[in-house]
Amino acid sequence: MTVRDLCESPLTCHSRERSQPWGRFRRPSRYGDVLRLETRIQEVRPKALVFRFEFYPETGRELLAEGTATLVAIGADWKARELPERIKEALSRGK
Repeated sequence: MTVRDLCESPLTCHSRERSQPWGRFRRPSRYGDVLRLETRIQEVRPKALVFRFEFYPETGRELLAEGTATLVAIGADWKARELPERIKEALSRGK
């Protein structure tokens, strides 16, 4: 499953206080530096996915910044709902 697939599914960044994006800068980088972004699913909840982001120098393992974002499945009424089956299936195949 690609990020595009997730974006086209009924998931959205939800702005409830308990699920807001979080981030922390650990070390400086400069304008023009090439960075490597590593992303993974940190947690699967019945109605949400929590993504973790880590930024590194292009070549190196020194963590520069990190963060999380929670994407919540919603229906046409904008209320939280269970993750769609096709997303659950894709996640189970990826394990």
